[in-house]
Amino acid sequence: MNQYRKMFEIEGKVALVTGGAAGIGLEVVRALLKNGVRGVVLADINIKNGITASDEFANEFGKNRVLFVHTDISDKTSFEDAFKRTISEFGNIDILVNNAGICDEQDYEKEIAVNLTGAVHGSLLAVENYILNHKTGSEGVIINTSSLVGCYANPSCPIYVATKFGVVGLTLSLGMKENYENTKIKVIAIAPGNTISNIAKSVKIRNERYAAMVAHTLNSLVPQTPAFVADQMMKLIREKPSGTIWVCEESLETYEYVPPEPRIKVF
Repeated sequence: MNQYRKMFEIEGKVALVTGGAAGIGLEVVRALLKNGVRGVVLADINIKNGITASDEFANEFGKNRVLFVHTDISDKTSFEDAFKRTISEFGNIDILVNNAGICDEQDYEKEIAVNLTGAVHGSLLAVENYILNHKTGSEGVIINTSSLVGCYANPSCPIYVATKFGVVGLTLSLGMKENYENTKIKVIAIAPGNTISNIAKSVKIRNERYAAMVAHTLNSLVPQTPAFVADQMMKLIREKPSGTIWVCEESLETYEYVPPEPRIKVF
């Protein structure tokens, strides 16, 4: 089988999950532990939630398999410290889950810093050093959390949409075969639809005329659980090739989002 498309084994690996103290991130940590990772770092800006979550996981899965690191992913130094702590605690890092995110159109600079700059910080730290040089085996994985609105326009939250489009572009570009062949790190993304999470509960819209529309839309959809999204992410990590985007909505199996190609290709 072409190595670019080979199965990735989660068991025995080491992972770093941002936004791991709540919502999808919390369930990703749980799913990774259930799937046999040797160790996982739960990186989150919320200290109280992080300590509570790591203690619960330690009781269920063993205290030597999980570590909480207080992390601000918008700050490169803070994010890099999470990588360093991962190496110090577990000796390796194989999987990065760029999951942390917010939807706050009223503080769009912070929204960009967390959703897009944070994903860029993590991805570059991984492909240029930490996963590149500290993989347990021959291959590593970055999985980015985009959004359904990272694939389609939405009038109510244009900055959030822009950040998630950015995550899609980052994934497609870093995940190209030319990059994978140099790093042996596959880069993929999941684009969840309406999901029960803190983001969905705390959406802040810049233009209040859209507030009723957002509330109506969210209330009209049957949300999927974070645990379902996390389980789908395990399948993506194992099975899917680098440079691909997978939509996860309505508690159904993921499907691939393929952007249209230009008539003239540069690469």
